[in-house]
Amino acid sequence: MKKKYFAVVLFIAAILTVSLVYALDITLGFTAVADDGNDPSSGPATRYDLRYSNTPIIETNFDNAIKLETGVPKAPGQLEMYTFNIPDADTHYYFAIKVFDEQDNSSQMSNLAEADLFRPAAVGDLKLQR
Repeated sequence: MKKKYFAVVLFIAAILTVSLVYALDITLGFTAVADDGNDPSSGPATRYDLRYSNTPIIETNFDNAIKLETGVPKAPGQLEMYTFNIPDADTHYYFAIKVFDEQDNSSQMSNLAEADLFRPAAVGDLKLQR
């Protein structure tokens, strides 16, 4: 009987940061990781799974968070930046990402990035000037 061997390569997703909040747009950034962890010669990761929620995201509820569309992963070490329009202001949001390789193996969940989105304050001293 032939033995079958396989390897699962798990890697930590890059550190996710909230870099810009403007009105209801939010920009998330992180450094692209390699397909096989920290080995840049293995090329870029295959895909990202970026999620957000108004409750903290953990491994067990990651799939329940709202998925955000990302592009094709860049080469390892390059800066990834994604800007999204978030539907509700006056809310605290949590963001997390997982990275997948060509075998569809998933990294562990990244750190939890957080942001508060607020509507601009209403003008309260509007006067007619003559």
